[in-house]
Amino acid sequence: MKKMEVQFYNEIEFETFEIEVARDVVVFSFIVQKSLMYLDLSACEYTLFQEFVVTEEQCRKLMEPRRQILYRYHLDLPQNLESSLRAVIPNADDQEQYEAFHLGVMFVCDSLYTRDLASCLINPIMSARNKMEKLGRYLNVMKLLNFKQCRRTAMLLFDHLIFALYPYCLDSNLVVEFAITFRFCSWLLYREIPILVGYVLHHAMQIRYNICQVSEYGMDLINGCIVFRTPGNIGMLLLYGTVLRFPQNVYLEVLGSTLQRRMIRRIVRKNIP
Repeated sequence: MKKMEVQFYNEIEFETFEIEVARDVVVFSFIVQKSLMYLDLSACEYTLFQEFVVTEEQCRKLMEPRRQILYRYHLDLPQNLESSLRAVIPNADDQEQYEAFHLGVMFVCDSLYTRDLASCLINPIMSARNKMEKLGRYLNVMKLLNFKQCRRTAMLLFDHLIFALYPYCLDSNLVVEFAITFRFCSWLLYREIPILVGYVLHHAMQIRYNICQVSEYGMDLINGCIVFRTPGNIGMLLLYGTVLRFPQNVYLEVLGSTLQRRMIRRIVRKNIP
């Protein structure tokens, strides 16, 4: 049995596992118990650091860094459970790997918890009678959550929450602030919905805000719509004054061909009797 464990360890020691949610870490851990109390490690074959994850609650604490302040000040747990959560595991992204079985240093992507949090935000807002007012109140809080760091989550929220504003919201500042928070310039490259694109651009024009900037891929939005196959949005972009940008060499080629044509026309006109 010992020989099989060593072989298994050697095979997966340097593999990378993609973990979607915090609970998935249980699959790749050798022992986890649904308890807030530390386990007895005396019978464990592998030597572990005392701060290493051995409980489900410790897994959750490690994989949700933004919740560490709650654990540190015990804001979300009954008093009788505080004692087992006092030690907060530091972020070990830049440290050497833990030499403990095959679960080494974890890198936690923001999308791990923003993806689940998105569904918790959409339903309360869209089911409320005063959707517009509720969205306006929550927008400042949602900015702090940095949803725009995860494009997929930001687009999911934009797809649903835009209908809390469209078509009745007349507050241009709120519409533009919402569009910036949830990455409008990236959204329109993947969603071909001209009526919503025009709605956002109209309110941006009302407050004279240039929302059509260069996309995250380093190209202007019109070229971006061509590349990402959403040409239906181009009409609205042109209607509201979005400029089609070209690289410098293209400008020089166009300028050179234009000057050449003018010179040819002048020569032809002089030679015509």
